[in-house]
Amino acid sequence: MSENTLTKGWKFEWLTTWDEVWTPSFLEQWKSWMEESPSAHVFFHPSIVRAWVGAYIAFSNIQPRFLIARFDSDCTVFMPLILMKNNWKNAWQRSILPVGYSDFDYHDPIMSGNCSLRSPTPSAYGDAITWTSFWEAFDKELTKTWRNSYDVVIVDGLRQDYIPDSLPHTAIDICPYIDLSSFQSSEEFLLSLKGKQRGDILRQRRRLEEQGTLKHYVFGGHEIEAAMNILPEILAEHTRKWPKSYKAPGFHENLIKYGFSAGVLRMSELRLNDEPISWHIGFLYQNRFYWYLPVYKPEFSQYSPGKLHLYLCIEDALSKGANIFDLLRGDESYKTGWTKESISLFELRWQSRSMISSARNLWIKEMKLLFRKITGRA
Repeated sequence: MSENTLTKGWKFEWLTTWDEVWTPSFLEQWKSWMEESPSAHVFFHPSIVRAWVGAYIAFSNIQPRFLIARFDSDCTVFMPLILMKNNWKNAWQRSILPVGYSDFDYHDPIMSGNCSLRSPTPSAYGDAITWTSFWEAFDKELTKTWRNSYDVVIVDGLRQDYIPDSLPHTAIDICPYIDLSSFQSSEEFLLSLKGKQRGDILRQRRRLEEQGTLKHYVFGGHEIEAAMNILPEILAEHTRKWPKSYKAPGFHENLIKYGFSAGVLRMSELRLNDEPISWHIGFLYQNRFYWYLPVYKPEFSQYSPGKLHLYLCIEDALSKGANIFDLLRGDESYKTGWTKESISLFELRWQSRSMISSARNLWIKEMKLLFRKITGRA
């Protein structure tokens, strides 16, 4: 089949109301797509999406643009997008974005079914020709269905780079990860680390144990109330260390509420003499552990509690059968001691060419540049 024929083979359906999205029958179908997809990520799990939407809908004008694209009867691509209508402070800009946008690291659409349109066997993130034809068809669908409804469309956090050359895309970040598939135990993994890294983990653990009883406590799914009680301290410490990091009101509370109920949230604390000195909120889904929100008490920094806690989370991941420990976005120096493996992330962007959209987009661009100049942020 020619590329043009492949593009025409896609059929698009859009869910545009929250009532449609949250119906029990659709949620079951959504979960089924996730379970069938070898590349599904936790950020598009219904529980995590609901946590984000439930927080942002309280103060933002967001409407669903959930896409279901089908090729023939066997291949489905699902991508939960939202239309966000900004207020006058942001020039009334209308943006189509992935659910979770800046709060979620990955936004790959979920591909399920028999989606290989070529040989040989596709990679973990899907078939190159399938993805290329999908993005070309998506490009045409935007013009056909939504051309007067947006000023900008941004789909970032794409782990697969099978994007046609006709659609400009940018490499935006990397996500380091640790391949755990060859290790049978945490001891094996520890021995695989460089001597300096391994020695520091053992030394800091010994130093802390000299101060008293050290314990890595993992919260059970039934401990929602206990997790909620310590959340304010976790967020306060996180804000202290990263004061410019935005935290949407209610988002992390929702993560605990919905994530624990769905069995995908993984939350733990490192305790010294029964007092927490480090915390982590992350996820475990389809044998992939996500290192999402770590923080520790600054008065214990000389003991590297964050490093030790990360190692203990790797122990936990291995005990649960995880084969990937995902350190998520950013090439921070603390990650380099653990791995040299990483995933590149890409962004696709469309901008309306109408005069009013161009004016809005230019205004937002200039305001961001001014903000960066004032604050010194990259």
